[in-house]
Amino acid sequence: MGALALQMKEISKGRDPREMFGDSEETAKFWFAAFMQGGGIGIFGDFLTSATSRYGSGIAETIAGPVAGAGQDVLELTVGNLYQAATGQDTNAASELVKFTQRYTPGSSLWYGRLALERGLWDQMQLMTDPKAKSKFLRLERRMKTQTGQKYWWGPGDTTPSRSPEISRAFE
Repeated sequence: MGALALQMKEISKGRDPREMFGDSEETAKFWFAAFMQGGGIGIFGDFLTSATSRYGSGIAETIAGPVAGAGQDVLELTVGNLYQAATGQDTNAASELVKFTQRYTPGSSLWYGRLALERGLWDQMQLMTDPKAKSKFLRLERRMKTQTGQKYWWGPGDTTPSRSPEISRAFE
């Protein structure tokens, strides 16, 4: 069930499914990720392979709970940007506000509408507020191609999908 959930999440993020069969290192990584997705270890299993959870928070924020995470995000958005402005650094406040709003807008993480909302609204707002957004999107696509061999069927920043997901990729 973890493998099925993992593949469905990949498609819901605009990516092709991951390869499940074969002798490659990517296949081994897939099955380890499927085991982790299955929930046998729980949220703290995320920290076996990463410094952040699948939700982007560190172990301290995970232990402290969602209110502490929201408080940290508010501090970074306000005090962090004030400090950057005071020290003459580029604040990226508009771009960070878009990301903050995306994270805390109710309903924006519902699996059946998240991708369309991300590509149609949030990515477009990032493109308007962050001059480096396009290069960040391209880096994200390259990183996914390098790390897992996946391509996007609906890439970050695109307003429409370029094609349908390649379901057969899972069975290669």
